[in-house]
Amino acid sequence: MEQKEHKLKPMREPSKDLVEYYKSLYERNQTKFIRRSQLEVEHLGSVFEHEDKSLTLIGSIDAMLMLVKDADGKYYMLDSSVISKKILNKE
Repeated sequence: MEQKEHKLKPMREPSKDLVEYYKSLYERNQTKFIRRSQLEVEHLGSVFEHEDKSLTLIGSIDAMLMLVKDADGKYYMLDSSVISKKILNKE
C-alpha cells in the first residue's frame, strides 16, 4: 500500500508565469551540491508512469514537492522521491 505522500495531489492549473517559476526553481534546486532529489536539470520534461497515468515533470513547488502534468493536461503535486525513483529506474 502506498504512503499518503506518494499519492498524486490534484491542483488547479497554474498560470504560465507560475509554471515558469516552478521550472526555474527546479533548475536552481537541481544545481545545488546538496539537494533532496537525485534528479538532474536535464530530467525536466521527463515522462514517467504513476497511478496508471503518464506524467511529465514540469518543475519544483518546494524542496519536497514537484509539479507534474498528465496527458489530459491536469496538474498534480507529487513527492520528489517518487519521481526520482520512477525516472532514474527508467533510464
